[in-house]
Amino acid sequence: MRQTRFIVFLSTPHSGAGMANWLQYMGTLLRASVNVNELEAHHPQLRELTWYRDHVADMGIKTFVYCEEHKTGRLPLGFCGILVVDKTSADPGIRDVTPISLDEDHISICKPTREGKRSMVYRQVKRMTEELVNVSPSAPSIRPQLQPESLHQTGTKPTKIVTYGGRAKIAICDRLHDSWEKLADYLDIPPADRKRFEKGLEPQGVWEWLQDRKRLAELETALADIRPDLVEVLRNPQ
Repeated sequence: MRQTRFIVFLSTPHSGAGMANWLQYMGTLLRASVNVNELEAHHPQLRELTWYRDHVADMGIKTFVYCEEHKTGRLPLGFCGILVVDKTSADPGIRDVTPISLDEDHISICKPTREGKRSMVYRQVKRMTEELVNVSPSAPSIRPQLQPESLHQTGTKPTKIVTYGGRAKIAICDRLHDSWEKLADYLDIPPADRKRFEKGLEPQGVWEWLQDRKRLAELETALADIRPDLVEVLRNPQ
């Protein structure tokens, strides 16, 4: 565990999934497997996950949790599909860690082939891995993030600070609407910070959060994945 820096849970039940109880009841018809049986609420295997919850803060491990939005397939005897792991059962109970539901089912969520490199799971794992490589003392830096004060020490140009005018901010915030939540997920804005955004003005909250941290340079790339229609608006606001 000393070498672990982050963990991604994909539709992992932490408090038990209600459908597993139902599958247990229908076991003779559906032939529930051992793995499915272990999804039953309050199963001892699930209780072992509480060890991670109780110690993760001390270990300094970042945790990301994803769950499915769609029911999985169709079952025998004409039963419709079932939502295997919802937000409630996916919640690990770790402070400032909120499950993110994706446009997937229980099978496709771990196979990001439909969107490929645009998949949120793929992007998150890739970004975190690159950050680990950047801070590793034995590995070459992929994207060095130099502070301005390091310019005179190394002779290397610092990371460019991007700024936008008021027109760009107004144009983006007026059009972002409910997409601000996906943008916040993409940018890893902590839930505690999101709660501070004024209700009805969340897009402005995202913008100012980036601005305060000198991270507006990330906005165009994020929009290209979340709302590609807004990239040109950002570049040329009317």
